[in-house]
Amino acid sequence: MAILTKEIKLSEFTSMSAQERARRVDDLFQSALRHSRKDVEDRIKEIDKQILEFECKYQMKSSVMQGLVELGQMPETIDICQWLKLVAKRARFDEYQSKAST
Repeated sequence: MAILTKEIKLSEFTSMSAQERARRVDDLFQSALRHSRKDVEDRIKEIDKQILEFECKYQMKSSVMQGLVELGQMPETIDICQWLKLVAKRARFDEYQSKAST
């Protein structure tokens, strides 16, 4: 997780007007959100990269692999289980992002 680079010293904070305190807290909050979004975006990129590696290795799309596993036509090896896990994580990120945007 990213480290926040902004800070407020308590002695400075207590000497600020209410408006200035609100503005500084809002700045900190917005900074934290930007870092959080960046962390999520970076994690999604990493998951997508790993999924693509599996798709290249097995020469099939993830959706095809999932269908074959559901039909029992593809053995659930360690690779396949890791791939399924990545696809599930990616789906959760998509679900989280769609909920966050509504």
